[in-house]
Amino acid sequence: MKFNWGAKLVFFALLFMTFIVVLVVRIMRTDMPMVEENYYEKGLNYQQEIDNSARTDSMVQFNVFNDDSGYQHLVILNISSADIPDGKLVFYRPSDAAQDAEANLSIPSKKVFEFPLHTLKPGKWTLKFTWTRDGQKYKIEKPITR
Repeated sequence: MKFNWGAKLVFFALLFMTFIVVLVVRIMRTDMPMVEENYYEKGLNYQQEIDNSARTDSMVQFNVFNDDSGYQHLVILNISSADIPDGKLVFYRPSDAAQDAEANLSIPSKKVFEFPLHTLKPGKWTLKFTWTRDGQKYKIEKPITR
């Protein structure tokens, strides 16, 4: 059976419309989480976070290393002379908020805290460590790749 150019045009138009409908349905079913829920409030307070993070360089250091068995570990070193009694460590995953994890920890002065990273899925993560000392809030952010 031979098709003329009009039938071919209708066939390809229907094929294109089907492609568009399938594409729209697939996009509508894809979950697109927001990076931050309260992004406007966080944007207003961002300068304060920058000022607080400038003071923290001489207080806490982060290092990521591989042990002999190939597992990654996060080492947090409190190099200040004061304890961190109420620290909060957040593992923030920009691509999927459902994978975010957090831990409350206390680090005495001049001591090391070690955290295994093998429980986290591979990919890009941002470590956010916050604590309060003498009424001042401190925050450190460090990107890592697992």
